[in-house]
Amino acid sequence: GGLKYESYSDFSDFHQDQDRKTLAESMSDSRLEGFFMMISFALFSVIPSLVYTFLPVAMNELLANGDAYILNHDRPPSDSLATSLSLGMTVFIMFLLGAWKSHFYSSNWCLFGIETVSVLLICVFSAYSVGLFCASLMNSYFK
Repeated sequence: GGLKYESYSDFSDFHQDQDRKTLAESMSDSRLEGFFMMISFALFSVIPSLVYTFLPVAMNELLANGDAYILNHDRPPSDSLATSLSLGMTVFIMFLLGAWKSHFYSSNWCLFGIETVSVLLICVFSAYSVGLFCASLMNSYFK
């Protein structure tokens, strides 16, 4: 029972409704852009972490050959160097990723880079502040 249309199998919403076709293409492109952006952020975020992890070890081995600086100070210079280099690399990489992201939108590449770095710095300082607050709570609680 029921009516059967011979050409129903050839019917496509995309051919009949251009808005639906445009929306489907936009969603597909957005998912692909989002996926590549997520992968690039994840891969490039490892580089500064590796610098922060391995630079102090390498610097301490180089400076351990009788350098009096390590003996006279609480923190070796490699700690601040690793922090500065790691933060600098992260800012540079995030600026490049922001500039690359601007190719997907009709916007200025420099503004997108600065916006991405601004978001990064807000996140870094927020995380540092929360960590500092938690450390002060822990210090006051366990004293």
